[in-house]
Amino acid sequence: MATKVKTKKTTEKNTPVKLIEKLEPSVMDQTEVIKQQPIRNRKNMWLFVASMVMIVMFLGWLGYQELVVATVDGKPIYRWEVVQTLEKQYGSDVLENMIRQKLIDEAAAAQGIQVSDEELASAVDEMRTQFATQGQSLDELVVAQGMTMADLASQLRTQLLVEKIAPAQETPTEDDIRSMMADQAASFPEDMTEEDQYNYVEKQLKQQAKTDAIQSWLDDLRTNSEVIYLKEY
Repeated sequence: MATKVKTKKTTEKNTPVKLIEKLEPSVMDQTEVIKQQPIRNRKNMWLFVASMVMIVMFLGWLGYQELVVATVDGKPIYRWEVVQTLEKQYGSDVLENMIRQKLIDEAAAAQGIQVSDEELASAVDEMRTQFATQGQSLDELVVAQGMTMADLASQLRTQLLVEKIAPAQETPTEDDIRSMMADQAASFPEDMTEEDQYNYVEKQLKQQAKTDAIQSWLDDLRTNSEVIYLKEY
């Protein structure tokens, strides 16, 4: 009778080991990344702090440049001191000019009156020609007055606006001209003809009439406007 031989089946338990072996490197990589994150964060933080310090220092330097306009033996002269002194000396005149300018601009806008660039350029050229005939340079005179050509152009634009808005001035009569010629007879050059004297006096009277008409118009403009002073100079 044949006997059955029992065979023992063996199972290999290597799968868990292989899985662990496969997982170990990735776990180690993650551990290294986690360890390095605080270091990177500290580096980023120090870079941020250094940048902020540089920005603060730069802003402080700019602020110093804006606040301090000069130093005398190491002692600063502040911008607000200069402004305060200027306000005391010229504040009232500057304020009145600014008020007058706004009133003129409003009146011109209300009537749709403007000064073209061509008109302004023509006025500048006329001034330049007048000074050139006297042997003077308009540009040099402007600089000597502490102004720029842009400042002059702004003043001329306002003047042209006013001349367009202000009512027409009265024309001087011949009697007025003759009377003024007699009053100024001693001041005329000996070689100046009577016709030249007449034309000179007529031009003076016309200019005076224009000035009076403009001043009267400005006074009325100011009277009919509401101006509230919030600071007295």
